[in-house]
Amino acid sequence: MGLSIHYRGSINHITDIPVMVDELEDIANSMGWASRRFNIDENNPNFRGILIKPNGDCEPLWFLFDLEGKLRSLLGLITEHMDPTESSYTITTKTHLASVETHAWIIGLLSYLQKHYLGDLIVKDEGGYWDTKQLDTLKANRQLISEKLDQLARGLESETALPKIPRWTAWSKTLKPEPNERAKAG
Repeated sequence: MGLSIHYRGSINHITDIPVMVDELEDIANSMGWASRRFNIDENNPNFRGILIKPNGDCEPLWFLFDLEGKLRSLLGLITEHMDPTESSYTITTKTHLASVETHAWIIGLLSYLQKHYLGDLIVKDEGGYWDTKQLDTLKANRQLISEKLDQLARGLESETALPKIPRWTAWSKTLKPEPNERAKAG
């Protein structure tokens, strides 16, 4: 849980996948970020693309394409023998522990890719930066999510957060079984 970016789409032209991967690898190298290519040089692979791992505590960005040129999640590709679901076409990158600058940079990268390679790209940015391009909005949303996660953690750690077993037991004894259950019990 935490601040994440969700994205889905397909490449404009399947023949552009190697070009996009080359460009993303160059960008990752220039940022000092790790990257890994998948099946770019193979003939007719089931999928191809690249993973980019920003520095710090940020999940990787996956740009893996199926045979139709649609972005796919890694889990969606692993379970490809099953019918694809909505979630197998949506990639999620958690940025909550990364800097807000890294989050904003990722949004900038996705915007660039939408203009040049992924015309139908849809982005849902929990930080609100995709829509506003305002760092203040991103910071405020990140703070709100952090506060809610802290509240949840405190609630789960608290003894009063969940009903205590003795109260549950006492309450459950007040329930009367249905008539057919009485017959089974007797």
